[in-house]
Amino acid sequence: VCSCSSPQKETVLSDLNYIYVDESTITKISKEDFKEQDVKQIRQIPLNVIMMNKEVDILVKNGYLVIKALGRYSGAKLINIFSEDGSKHIKELAPYGSGPDEFTDLRIIPTSDDDLLCYILSLHNKKLYALDNKLSLEYISIFPMPNNIEDFRLGVNDLYHLKTDEFLCQQRAENGLGICKININDSIVTGLVGLNFSESLDSFWQIYTGHTAYNPQKNLIAYSMAYFDRILLFNADNSHLKVIQCGTLSKLVSKSRSDFYNKEEKKTYYRALFSDENFFYALYKGEKSYSPDFEENGHYYIEKYDWEGNPVKRYKLPKGMGFYGGCSTNENNVFYLVCSHEDEFLFKVILE
Repeated sequence: VCSCSSPQKETVLSDLNYIYVDESTITKISKEDFKEQDVKQIRQIPLNVIMMNKEVDILVKNGYLVIKALGRYSGAKLINIFSEDGSKHIKELAPYGSGPDEFTDLRIIPTSDDDLLCYILSLHNKKLYALDNKLSLEYISIFPMPNNIEDFRLGVNDLYHLKTDEFLCQQRAENGLGICKININDSIVTGLVGLNFSESLDSFWQIYTGHTAYNPQKNLIAYSMAYFDRILLFNADNSHLKVIQCGTLSKLVSKSRSDFYNKEEKKTYYRALFSDENFFYALYKGEKSYSPDFEENGHYYIEKYDWEGNPVKRYKLPKGMGFYGGCSTNENNVFYLVCSHEDEFLFKVILE
């Protein structure tokens, strides 16, 4: 697989310029390019705390396991913090509600800042908080809307803190989805990669949703697409782009709204993305989004790539698990996955 190219074309989503994804950026691969094997071990982690298995997000950092689970009832806490192995419940945060320091929903925002576990964004009022290593949740500011573009619709999935005041985010445009970064100090937004694969179709933003991983040492971002068998790899300073395309597609075709909402035909490819310094890992489904038989009898995979975009290995997970999220840990080849079918939803996976 060749190194990232440097395309010159730009596209515009709602008046913001982005690198344009075209055929010159594509590198084709096949699933046969991976060495395939079963995962070495998988086991359920009992957490001994009642949490709803709804919109679960997890993060491991600095010896802690941070779990967000959406519980919409009085007395619910949306953040629970455990020891890294899940054996000890340490603290609960983020009470559910619509008051000044309450949360109706939130997003965990990963950061490479070792003084922090993560940032937390409250969705109903766009308040940004920092969660530090003492497990204190401190209000920072209102997450800003850009002052250099009108009618900006912020995408709140897969936010990431890049450096200092810069956050990776998404622009939900009428003609596609833009991956961009915003400086919360001066509220300037910079377009990185624009996703609108077809001029002729109703190319609305939901078609291009996906999952993000960031390597601060290499300043590289990987973006796995939920509804295309494609992974984007690009520089956070907007200088390189590679599209890793699997399968037989020869062109950057899109999907219409009717195709997207047709549950009999709609396919889901990537369910999650996580990384370490040397590799990134994509949780792959590759089947119809609505498929009870697959959820009972099909296999998910963890696909391992190096940060040049080369396929390395493909690990088969046990059938019928319904995984939809996960994170890396501080151990090589050890990950946590979230299962949709279990009340005790957390699983530890050892690849090899």
